[in-house]
Amino acid sequence: MKHYGLTPYHSTLPELDTIFAKEYRNVVFLFLDGLGVYNLEKCLPPDSFLRTHLKKKITSVYPPTTAAASTAMYSGLEPCETGWLGWTQYFSEVDKNVTVYFNSDEQGLPAAKYDLMKKFCPYKPFVRLINKHSEDLCEQFEDGKITDPRLLKIVQAQSLEHLGETKEFDLSEIINTIENVCATPGHHYLECYYNQPDVLMHKLGVGSKTVKTKMKEIDIALENLYKSVTAKKANDTVFIITADHGHIDVDPAVLSDYSKITACLKRSPSIDSRTPNFFVKEGLGEKFCTHFKKEFGSDHILLSKQEVINKHIFGAGGNEDELKKQFPDKKDYTDFIGDYVAFATGKRTIFNKRNKVKRGMHAGLTSEEMMVPLIVVE
Repeated sequence: MKHYGLTPYHSTLPELDTIFAKEYRNVVFLFLDGLGVYNLEKCLPPDSFLRTHLKKKITSVYPPTTAAASTAMYSGLEPCETGWLGWTQYFSEVDKNVTVYFNSDEQGLPAAKYDLMKKFCPYKPFVRLINKHSEDLCEQFEDGKITDPRLLKIVQAQSLEHLGETKEFDLSEIINTIENVCATPGHHYLECYYNQPDVLMHKLGVGSKTVKTKMKEIDIALENLYKSVTAKKANDTVFIITADHGHIDVDPAVLSDYSKITACLKRSPSIDSRTPNFFVKEGLGEKFCTHFKKEFGSDHILLSKQEVINKHIFGAGGNEDELKKQFPDKKDYTDFIGDYVAFATGKRTIFNKRNKVKRGMHAGLTSEEMMVPLIVVE
């Protein structure tokens, strides 16, 4: 945001400040779903294109899951500010756990006639803010408020992502778009999302041969993209590549197998399998904690709602009042937090249903899930 004349919501990365000071004509921001540092090092050799351009290891937001982290990258805001916390969130307005990207309930049916996340968890995407700023500069120039055209830093911003859609993601489509944008005159900011290797790791595990093959394909494709773009015009494009979270293989546990725990709950847990959020029946809090810690205490940290808030686990915040002015219907993130939240510290993962079990997962507290790469290719 700082690079494009906007006021950042939070502190910026010095490493990127240095890069942006070089005033590249094209900035391509690409995030690969699930490509944590652990997965990068597990699947690619040290001399691979992506690993040789690793600038720094950084942490994702919490929870390290697509809904929270990708929204943070699209907006520059923390999960506690956007309200985007995880795959499912409980909305008291409809008394349902809602899959945030599809606005659907636990049976896959529409949760409401309107989009709950757009109404109660809205935010202004970074791309929209850049374009609005450029429009304002043009208007000021036309009105005579800006007389020196050199002060006009007009940027065309574009987002290429399919989150919430059912279509298959095509890396070649993303690459073609990047090549076309970079070849177009003017200044550009392009952010792109690709859902691999996340999809494959969920199904096959993080170290499968198929995942490693896909990672090599991605590595080669991005190196060829870099060579193609720089061959046409060198030194005017920078690629910033990162991930929303990492991935680990997990040991699944199905909540319905633990009747003493489920008997204490008002509804199914929400947020994510490795950060299950529990709404407990009145008067059964102590009983729930006893049973949960007995079964899962060795590989989960269980905190009360107030402890979660006090520890600022979903971010430190600071922009909530301003966001509330922009969006009067915006919900406070604490409205989504139940009586207790568990945080996975080991491989054991709690799935609500047996048919939802996956081999690879994320959204827990391990470094493998939290650490993501900052890859910079100039």
